[in-house]
Amino acid sequence: MGGGQDTLGVAERDTLLRLADVDGIEIGHIDPALGNMFAGNTAQGSQTLPIWNSSNITIQGNRFGVGGGENPDPIATENDASHVAVELFDNGGLNPITSNAENIIIRNNELYNGGSGAVLIRVSDTQDIFNINNVVIDNNVITYDVDYIDSLSEQYAEGIRVTGILFDVTIDNNIITNAVVGIFIQNTEDANIDVINNTITSEIDSLGIGIQGASGIVIGGIENGNSIDVTDLGIEILGGDNMRIQGNDITNQNPESANILVNFGGTNILVGGGSEGEENILSGGIAGLAIFYSVLGDDFGYFLDNIAYVDNILENNQTDSIWWILDTDGDQEPDELGPIENGFVLDGMGINRLIYYPIITEVADNGDNTITVSYELEASAGDYRIEFYQDDIVSDSGHGIGNTFGGFEEIEHSGSGVETFTLILPGVLEDYEGFIMSATMTEIIAPGTNDWNFGATSQFGPQFVFVIEEVVEEQPTPTRSSGGSVQQQVTNLQNMGKEEQAQELKDQFEHLFDNKTPTIESLLTQIQQLKTLLIQLTNSNTNISSPQTLSCIPPLRRGDARTDQVQLLQQKLNIIADGIFGPQTEQSVRNFQITKNLTVDGIAGNQTCSAF
Repeated sequence: MGGGQDTLGVAERDTLLRLADVDGIEIGHIDPALGNMFAGNTAQGSQTLPIWNSSNITIQGNRFGVGGGENPDPIATENDASHVAVELFDNGGLNPITSNAENIIIRNNELYNGGSGAVLIRVSDTQDIFNINNVVIDNNVITYDVDYIDSLSEQYAEGIRVTGILFDVTIDNNIITNAVVGIFIQNTEDANIDVINNTITSEIDSLGIGIQGASGIVIGGIENGNSIDVTDLGIEILGGDNMRIQGNDITNQNPESANILVNFGGTNILVGGGSEGEENILSGGIAGLAIFYSVLGDDFGYFLDNIAYVDNILENNQTDSIWWILDTDGDQEPDELGPIENGFVLDGMGINRLIYYPIITEVADNGDNTITVSYELEASAGDYRIEFYQDDIVSDSGHGIGNTFGGFEEIEHSGSGVETFTLILPGVLEDYEGFIMSATMTEIIAPGTNDWNFGATSQFGPQFVFVIEEVVEEQPTPTRSSGGSVQQQVTNLQNMGKEEQAQELKDQFEHLFDNKTPTIESLLTQIQQLKTLLIQLTNSNTNISSPQTLSCIPPLRRGDARTDQVQLLQQKLNIIADGIFGPQTEQSVRNFQITKNLTVDGIAGNQTCSAF
């Protein structure tokens, strides 16, 4: 049965076209110009195209909810509870309800709904007695008319719903607009469902992807991430197991909601992954990942464990990457929000067993162009992945935001209480002045628990701001905690071939080379003078062989050392031009990119250099 330019549509008719117990049917055409048009249906509960107990079905190139080949102006009827519009498709859409069916393709169709209370594409075995295998839903355009979303029935306005005993389902590259729920997956078990490359947007209160009581799901992946831009919640998991959420770009326009919410129950859920391309970019909202746990959860069979948050990026968000939301009295309403202090126990367990977060305690310059970051951690005996993040600002809670992933290290904890660990970073402490760092802990678990061998992730620890304190030694040489004394700065200038600047600096602070001990007040004044003079001297073109034109081919980035181009870049940023592209230079580039509304990556490429 081929397709072909038929227009099917009769008002108040329950079904326009029904397939039952058939094999090898194509409805529509690979060329949308030759597809069918399905219009009409004002009857509530109607199904435009139900498919029962059928296999090897292809539905492609059709238009649903479109009358006469064009979108008519929607006309709502006054007495219809679902606000059905004349000649606009409503209730059902593509609704394959099959028993032991396989090889169903729903591809390249346009589906439009001017009413509400509809699911435009539904694959379901509502009686839980059928099997549906190998379903592909791809390249469809699904649109709801926002003017006809009724408050009484809008919860049913779903773009795509899959539910029941399903196996090997791919939902790929669909464009879904103004659905209350873009994609909804319910009551599937180990179904092997891939939700990839979809674009979901909405200007109404909406949820991008909803999952309820399901397992075996991948949302995104390397080069397969979904783009979700909604007004209420990006992804919600209400009970689920064995899921990966990776490579997605999720924007939540609601400043009081989260990008991803695990609500009541969820185990073995990986957000991110640690490999290039697996990180999610989470924008807006109050948190990147929020996890809700009720003290009554176990009574209802809800468990929260092995929820891993690994190597993600949080943008345009001034709160926290991970929020814990606790119902401590059993009314299923939040009583504790945001960062929960280490040691908090709720009925003996809770979110990710309330595992402890790392606390950064101090930093020290090692004098060999490295610094040591010390942190404390309490944990059970085992192996852990400690992730470090850099934040752009200090958060309201004082806990990490997680703006930029800064690397990780794996440690082994003896389980004997609070233990101290260290992280070695390159550079001198001055390079990190103003640097804001925080950390998380993620369990490394035995193979076989899940495919990624990560367990629970703690919330973000407190932010640690690298503040370089001024100190006075017993000898009359003022130094900073990085070990960079005036004499050392003179030596540095000499090593850079700046003899005149070195001599001027030495003459200016000649009194610091003798044995007189300055007062605290004079010392602080001198140090400020030193900082100002160093910038002026180092940025001076005297004895500097740097070019006058800033070239960014190849791009200048962190790790470039003592090049004329890095030195010239630092001059333009008005920072000490030592020719080393370190953390301070990277942060200065980021700040410049922010002011110029450029992509903020800390790399001086063509676009950034042109902005200078």
